[in-house]
Amino acid sequence: MDISVSKMLVSDCGAIKASQTSNVQEFVELCGTQKIWKPSAGETVELDISTLSQELVVKLFQEVTYIKMCITLRQSQIRYLRMPNLVEMYSCQPGRPAFLIEGNPNLETIEVATTFKWDISEEAFHIVYNPGLRQYPPVEQCKYCVFEPNTKCGATTTSLSYPAFDQVMQNCPGKRSIVYHETVVVTQEQFNQLCYNAVYLQICFDITDTDYQSINCPRLRLVKPCAPERCALKSRRYSDKELARLCAGSEIITPQKGYYLTVSSSYVTEEEMNNLFAKAVFVEICITVHESEFTRLRFPHLREIRSCLPGRPAIEIIGNLKLKELFIMNTIRFPKNELIFEISENPHLSITVINQLKVICPGCKITANLDCELQSPTYTNQQLVTACAGKRIIRPSEGHMLVFNSPTISEAEMNALCSKAIYMEVCIDITNSRYVALRCPHLKELLPCQPGRPAIRIVENLYLETLVIPWNFIYPTGEMILEISENPRLSLVIINQLKKLCPGCKITANLGR
Repeated sequence: MDISVSKMLVSDCGAIKASQTSNVQEFVELCGTQKIWKPSAGETVELDISTLSQELVVKLFQEVTYIKMCITLRQSQIRYLRMPNLVEMYSCQPGRPAFLIEGNPNLETIEVATTFKWDISEEAFHIVYNPGLRQYPPVEQCKYCVFEPNTKCGATTTSLSYPAFDQVMQNCPGKRSIVYHETVVVTQEQFNQLCYNAVYLQICFDITDTDYQSINCPRLRLVKPCAPERCALKSRRYSDKELARLCAGSEIITPQKGYYLTVSSSYVTEEEMNNLFAKAVFVEICITVHESEFTRLRFPHLREIRSCLPGRPAIEIIGNLKLKELFIMNTIRFPKNELIFEISENPHLSITVINQLKVICPGCKITANLDCELQSPTYTNQQLVTACAGKRIIRPSEGHMLVFNSPTISEAEMNALCSKAIYMEVCIDITNSRYVALRCPHLKELLPCQPGRPAIRIVENLYLETLVIPWNFIYPTGEMILEISENPRLSLVIINQLKKLCPGCKITANLGR
């Protein structure tokens, strides 16, 4: 799943971010009418369409002429895959097919444009075990494509592969892709039978103390081990930096018996964290991202996760004001009844991501911190004020505005509201009040409840002496986030600091009046 989709402009289908394919149905809506699908610079984009209905598959591919990404259609129920305008298709990575189509029992038709450029679309298709396929393009014109609709020789998952090696030897000699997930001992003749025509080979051969004289694999493009690559950890403790360095790019990351693994944003950089899990398919670890500067966190291939210790979340992501992208596949597996995620106080993480994670783990502590956790869609102003007191994130749900006015909220309540807040999306209006002080000592980011409206308005307060706001908080460019005037007891030092913070805001000490 990846998991993080934001609204894209039409042109963005020519500059797709990896996170924007996490929700495949939203991707259909975003790019289903576009001709060009290309990644943003430096992005590796993957899309799994296996769960789409026939109707949505038709809608998705009806217009596209150019694709550069890795698409998977595995064990679906669709009958036809029509891409009538597609003329160019490129993989997201060398050695991987642009379109993996395997184990679809009802699939009868695959169609591309008659002008499809087979000469330059060298890794366009990997078509394996689709026994109902009757109509298909001339895949034999493709240099590195695999077309084996009636065998399981190149199936990429254990569930679809041949379970016994004698079945491999019976069906796979001469095939372009051969996968077997165990180590085998073969004669020289058997080895060359399997290897001579193979373009892709994922199998482990034990060739030790043999009478082999020659091996012949003239077409081989990619070789992978029969089992995922495990990080070679020893029986000792590892620092976060050591772990990130040693296990970056590993497919399996697990500790030795008697030890456990942890990694934290406090000790590794965003790049190190993402590199650590870039290829991971199975991990047993506790990942903590707290109060960080991280903007993205991705687990693009992770199929199974286990916590480092009983009762502890495997992934804990809390209080990250800059985090905008989180990608976790919606098919991820974890032990039953374990609360594998704890995710909160990440205000720029999309609601789509949060809701998808809640579906994956309904019992986990996962929240977007909307309306200060009030569960009812309707609530009184007093209930809202009480609920928001002491909260770190104060932001509205869709369609709501959070407005707090001094005539209906006491000074104590307003200060309780601000006391621990690090992010607020509000409109606070303190006008003609008897307030003496307003303190928001931890504020890091402030947004107004409505564009063009000040987030904090403090006007005509004869008794106000103290205003505590950090002088480096973030606010939207161009917004007049503050309006402060006619507060005669507020010191000139405070006024001048606020003017420096927001030069375009309406802030005055009203001197000379």
